[in-house]
Amino acid sequence: MKINKNILVAVSAVVLVIVILVINNIISRPETAIDYPVYTDYSPNPPTITENDSTLPDHPEENIVEIIEDNPAPLDETAPYIDTPVPYVIQGKFPSLHITSSYDPFGVDRSFWHSGTLSLSNHINAFEDVDIRIRGRGNSTWHFGPDKRPLRLRFEEPQPLANAEHIARDWVLIANHFDLALMRTHLAFYLASLLDGMYWAPFSQFVNLYINGEYMGLYQLADERDIGPGRAQLVADPDPAVSEYFFELDHSAIGSGQVGVDYLIVNGMPYSLRYPGSGVIDGHMEYLHDFVANVEYILHTHDFEAISQVVDIPSFIDFYLVQELFKNVDVGFNSVFMQVKGQGENRRLYFGPVWDFDRSAGNMYYWYTYEHLHAGVRNNLFRPLISTPEIFDLVAVRWEEISGNQVPQMIEYIMNLAENYDTNFMRNFERHPIWESDPLPQWMTQMLPPHLHQIDNWHGQVEFLLEWFEGRVWWMNQFFIADEDLRAWWINYIFHGYGG
Repeated sequence: MKINKNILVAVSAVVLVIVILVINNIISRPETAIDYPVYTDYSPNPPTITENDSTLPDHPEENIVEIIEDNPAPLDETAPYIDTPVPYVIQGKFPSLHITSSYDPFGVDRSFWHSGTLSLSNHINAFEDVDIRIRGRGNSTWHFGPDKRPLRLRFEEPQPLANAEHIARDWVLIANHFDLALMRTHLAFYLASLLDGMYWAPFSQFVNLYINGEYMGLYQLADERDIGPGRAQLVADPDPAVSEYFFELDHSAIGSGQVGVDYLIVNGMPYSLRYPGSGVIDGHMEYLHDFVANVEYILHTHDFEAISQVVDIPSFIDFYLVQELFKNVDVGFNSVFMQVKGQGENRRLYFGPVWDFDRSAGNMYYWYTYEHLHAGVRNNLFRPLISTPEIFDLVAVRWEEISGNQVPQMIEYIMNLAENYDTNFMRNFERHPIWESDPLPQWMTQMLPPHLHQIDNWHGQVEFLLEWFEGRVWWMNQFFIADEDLRAWWINYIFHGYGG
């Protein structure tokens, strides 16, 4: 009997596909007695998802609220809330910053410094017409949010600003334009300020911004990431082995200059050096490269005693838990700040400060659910740290502590903002009526999950955020405290790339 060649080819192709599917299922999705969802959230390269992708939920009520009600997070109703006096002249209204300049700060090159004056109103520390210099800052927000861009301010002499208890020359205005709740980064700073593992957390204050008399929206006034009172306390030295360092995991640095001069790469990961800065002497970049490489080597030994000799464990734990709670998308490639501090046997790698959380807490088209381990698998330094048994145990104990105290305090703070300052937030969207745009802005359709597009008001965005955090706290309680099988699945994932 003669078999048609076309039929033979077709059958062979079908068999080949079936074999591939079976092998793939065995490798990447092993059989297990644990009834967990398949963790497809962790593909190496997130798929491109359009706003009409039917695989994403249509509305948060359909995928979050029901799950939260079935698995309520055990929030401590008696957790303390620090109700500090509000130094505003008009209650329920944030202070206002007024920039006056002969230039349009949004209309010039981002790196162009220009002169102007700054005034602060509706605050007990109000002032008028102080000389400043102004320039743009940021990456995505600068490029995709032309009518609400982030700025950097510099005084001629260091001085305090708004509620800050320290003086400084440089301050930043964060636009939060991609965060429709306008508060994710502020909340990360707030939570970090309640923890004592990181020795400083950035100052943060909401302000209404005016430029040349025109209201520009609600901004977040914050510390710049530099050296000085109330910020990083480091000392530069001509000897690289004595000097202290402030640096950042920074994929945006790739291609921006010369490797080893403008930035460094350690085991495939790029880092930008913030301090020492332009005066870096030959040998400092090489020293930092070798220091980080040595730390990473020691981390992979999973030897707790050796790790504790090169890493400040308390700063890692608190820094990691903020990143994990928020499920910060950037944690694997940008805005992860670290410091090398101390001398001799006291020299350690410290983590912090936290920075840039606009793409977190469900606010990105991928990795947006409140489930799954995230920071612990996405960051190359976190993976070996969190999978070291002694460190995991310390993290679990710390999580149980803050999930019943500082996290509920943050939740109460969100509700306080929504109840007492909602008009400030809603006014931002009168100035920037995003939801009325037809079509929606490109950044919104390309970056945010479609179910957030459908929540067309600020209060709804905050409600989503509260529900997301409630679900996230519940999941982290399962992982760190209640569910040994879930924990084992993820630790195996860290080591082998799959659970089971």
